[in-house]
Amino acid sequence: QRLQGQDNSDLSERGIQQARRFVGFAKALKPQRAVSSDLGRTRQTAEIIGHGDCPADARLRELDMGEWTGRIKADLIAQHVAHAFEADECGVSSWDRPADRLLTRGYWPAHRIDEHEPSFDLAGYPETRRVLETQAIATIDALDPAADAAEAALLRRDGQRSLVMIPLVAKGETVGLVELCFVGSLHLEAR
Repeated sequence: QRLQGQDNSDLSERGIQQARRFVGFAKALKPQRAVSSDLGRTRQTAEIIGHGDCPADARLRELDMGEWTGRIKADLIAQHVAHAFEADECGVSSWDRPADRLLTRGYWPAHRIDEHEPSFDLAGYPETRRVLETQAIATIDALDPAADAAEAALLRRDGQRSLVMIPLVAKGETVGLVELCFVGSLHLEAR
C-alpha cells in the first residue's frame, strides 16, 4: 500500500468498491449535512455515496506525508530496518503458504527492487523454509561451505556476503520474513 497523504489522486478500484459497500450505511445514517475534503478521491467517494453536491473543505485533507507521499509502506519499513542494523539491503516478504512461496512486499534500496523477482518459490531453499516453519532466526555466510547452497549462490549473484533471515510472526503464526543483506561479514549491532 502506498502512502497517499494529500496526493490528489482518484479512488483506486479497491476504494471504489469500499465506497459502494458504504452506500447503505450512509443512507441509514440519514445525515443532515455532509462535507468532504477537496481532494479528488474524497469528492469521488461523496458522489458514490449520494452526496456529490456536498461542500468541499481543504481543512479535512489527510495528513501531509511530505517526502513519503506515494512511497510504499513496506519499502519504508525495509529502509528503517536496514538503517537500524546498518545493512546494505533489506527485503520484507509475506509467506504465501498455499503457493509455497514468498512475495516481496518491500525492499531497500528501492532502486534494487527491479533486480529481484517479485516472488520466489520455497522449493530448493531449505534454510528459508526452516526459518518460516520454526520461527528461528538464521544467518548465512556465502563463504561458509556448510551454508545453504541456494542462499549462498543468491548472495554471491547479488554481490553480497552475509544474510540474516528473521521470521515475521503475528499471533503465533509466521506471516513473512525480513532479510538483511550485507556486502561484508555479518555485523548486527542495532543503533
